[in-house]
Amino acid sequence: MSKWFSPEIALRTKLSGVWGRSVSTDSKDLNSVKYLQFQEDVMVNLSNIIYDYKADRLWNVIPYGGIGFARNFTHKETALTLSLGLVNTYRITNKLKAFCDLSFTIAGDEFDNRPTSGTKNIFKNHDRWFGAEIGLTLELGQNKWKKAVDMDNIEVVPWDETQRELKHSRKRVKTLEEQVTFLENQPKEEKVTINYVYPTQEISIFFEIGSAELTHRGQLENVKKLVQTVKDENKTLIVTGYADSQTGNAQLNEKLSAQRAETIAKELVEMGVNPSNIKTVVGGGVDTLNPIPANRRVVVTLEK
Repeated sequence: MSKWFSPEIALRTKLSGVWGRSVSTDSKDLNSVKYLQFQEDVMVNLSNIIYDYKADRLWNVIPYGGIGFARNFTHKETALTLSLGLVNTYRITNKLKAFCDLSFTIAGDEFDNRPTSGTKNIFKNHDRWFGAEIGLTLELGQNKWKKAVDMDNIEVVPWDETQRELKHSRKRVKTLEEQVTFLENQPKEEKVTINYVYPTQEISIFFEIGSAELTHRGQLENVKKLVQTVKDENKTLIVTGYADSQTGNAQLNEKLSAQRAETIAKELVEMGVNPSNIKTVVGGGVDTLNPIPANRRVVVTLEK
């Protein structure tokens, strides 16, 4: 019985033994070979250490070392045992594996009740034996490991900044709800021009942290009047992308601000603006607005 604590390390509790007779003498009692060995092994999966964990690997090489005791029922003696071994497993199915276990065990000299002559050689001065086992292993319960999340690639946002961004988002939602209520109360034949927050000559479109994807398409309503002006008067729109300088390094912010500008430029083309009437500018990381998340934006203006 074994328990794996990781793809590399496990503990195994093992009970083994021999119950039979030899043919070395004519004595029935002396020919008796009866003993049981109980041991606890520490197992190390070398295949997972060297080649990384793989759930469907066919071969696994697992050396181990263990300590326990053996009871010789023939001579009624109990001795401490130390074992070293190597287990090779072969996957047949997800739950079933064939194995071959080769081991070497050394026990206290009292194990066979026949003390050896004094010698400095630890192997000759103790009882010892080799073992070989082959068989099948049935794995119960969960027998696969899930890969841990790579925390090095996850950006951790400070709590206070998250709270500020959440407060800002709630304010935007409240503003939109008020505008929806206002529009619903207008006469149906009356045309209403939507002006959210910013003047029509300079429109800001905001983005989530680390993202160049447009999350709220309602922000594009602010751009429509500028788009119509471009179409009517053949003017040029300047699309400038920004990132906040307190998040990421300068190189990353420059790339992110360029991606944000390109996202809005594509949306303007979808609205019918000729690509030749669009000029994109990379603003990089800035801290000109407060709160800081407000700097994660794209500014659309008419070229003077």
